[in-house]
Amino acid sequence: MRRYILLACFLLAGRAVSVAQSTDAAKPLAVFVGHWEGGGKFYTTPMSAEGSITSKTDCAWSTQGHYLICEQAITDAKGTHQQLTVYTASDDGNDFTYYTITGSDTPFTGKVKIEGNTWTYDNKFDQDGKKTEVRTVNTFSGDEEKFKTEFSVEGGPWTTMLDGSSHRSKK
Repeated sequence: MRRYILLACFLLAGRAVSVAQSTDAAKPLAVFVGHWEGGGKFYTTPMSAEGSITSKTDCAWSTQGHYLICEQAITDAKGTHQQLTVYTASDDGNDFTYYTITGSDTPFTGKVKIEGNTWTYDNKFDQDGKKTEVRTVNTFSGDEEKFKTEFSVEGGPWTTMLDGSSHRSKK
């Protein structure tokens, strides 16, 4: 459960100046390069508790341009937490994978679908014997990003557990 909340939190955005350029396959990741600051609101649901959250995220290309590396500080009612995420693309650029390290928690990985300036993270798992899906949609427009995380149990209606926005700014 916590890894899905942290994933949702990660989706609050990032920026840092980088000398490296992306490879052709990784170019769709470029929309996330930079320093981002934002916040959102969690709603009371079976998978989340009400509260606010803020984040500061810095994303830059790896030296050789194959990976987008994002470091994030997330602040919520429990304090400030750090995490590091590395994104990579398949050789054809149609598939993107992320790897996230969150302090003492177990690292996790997943897929993100990128269509234009919309990134969709979609995770499916069994919870209490029920098929559960959590998705986060990030939509980038220039220096603005909007995000929403929602879940569905057994194919039922989608319930919003977090939404908010981020802004790319100079440090």
